[in-house]
Parts: sequence; structure tokens; C-alpha cells
Amino acid sequence: MREKVRPELRRASGTGLNYRNVAGVETMRGTVFEFALEVDQQIASLTREQYYLRTGRAKILLEELYPLSRFALRLQYPGIQLEVEAFEDDGPIDGVLRWKRIPESETPS
Repeated sequence: MREKVRPELRRASGTGLNYRNVAGVETMRGTVFEFALEVDQQIASLTREQYYLRTGRAKILLEELYPLSRFALRLQYPGIQLEVEAFEDDGPIDGVLRWKRIPESETPS
């Protein structure tokens, strides 16, 4: 299946996250720090009304993406690369965390 990326999913924050829409499911994917930064920036850009009434994108940001980003930050530790992929739909899974061990030769001394 061919992957489609909607222009409005490309954020201007420069965090390096990948935005995709595959089979009607929008996803955000990036390292744990890029993901948390992007979520924080998007929450900061919400209007007061959106934030308190949970309208528009605010509901997904505050109830799905923010908790996922904080959980992922808590699991991050030196020597691994943690990647977060969030599914922005009403499915049973909010996201996936992927660990990749960094070889000792690549870690700073």
C-alpha cells in the first residue's frame, strides 16, 4: 500500500518527526526527545478554549500523545535509542515504543 503524507501533517517545528497517513491512520514517529518536544510545542500552540474544552486536536494531544510522550521519556536511559510511534486514531493502541541498543563504540566516553 502506498503511503500518503498530508501537507498539514508536516509540522514546521523542525524536530525531525515523520508524519504519515497509512490506510487512514495518521502516525507521528521519531526519537523520544523529538516526539516529546513536538507534543509540547503543539500543546503550547493550543488556544485556551481548545485546551480546556478538548476541542479539535487538543483531545488527542492531551489524552493520548502527552501521556505517551511522558511514559517514553521515563523509559529513556543512556545506551539505548528509544523511538516512539503514535497512532492518531480511536483504536485500542495509542502507540508503539521501539528500543535500539547503541553499540559501546558509538556511546560517548
